[in-house]
Amino acid sequence: MNKTSGFSTIFLTSSSVKFSKGPGNILQLMTADKVFFSRVRVFLSYPLNAPSGLISVRNADDEDLPEIGLIKNIDEFPVETQGLIKEKLEERYFRPVITNVLSLREEGDRLYWEVETDRGKRDFVVHDPYEHIRLVKDGKLLITDIHDCRYEIKKYEVLSKKVKDILSRHIYF
Repeated sequence: MNKTSGFSTIFLTSSSVKFSKGPGNILQLMTADKVFFSRVRVFLSYPLNAPSGLISVRNADDEDLPEIGLIKNIDEFPVETQGLIKEKLEERYFRPVITNVLSLREEGDRLYWEVETDRGKRDFVVHDPYEHIRLVKDGKLLITDIHDCRYEIKKYEVLSKKVKDILSRHIYF
């Protein structure tokens, strides 16, 4: 583990920590100093802008999820370890891509979606679209439904006029 000068950030390396899979498919961590974390969670530091960037490793045994350290480059870890970490990141950031909007209707402050995604057909509801639909860089839309499931539309421009008209009443483009 390396500390940056002037900060308390700790960078985790393949020589300073070892990840393993624990009971129930839980990610665990052992430091070179023999400090064992029986449950850790991994988070992308910049999931929208740098999905392959810094990875925050946090102690999941503490409800505050204090940070243990950051991984700068996952590629420096053994392939098996990369797989464990990437599996947990995919679980956390699972986000089907909407390939076609079959129907979209509004009732009050809710939008009812029927869509095709890269993971199959889905029906979902978005409450308060102004808060739960975000336009991010390059015309991408990020949508969060009432169950906190996330969806992505790669290009706002390819949506039908009808869908754009409904969405424009709830979000700014």
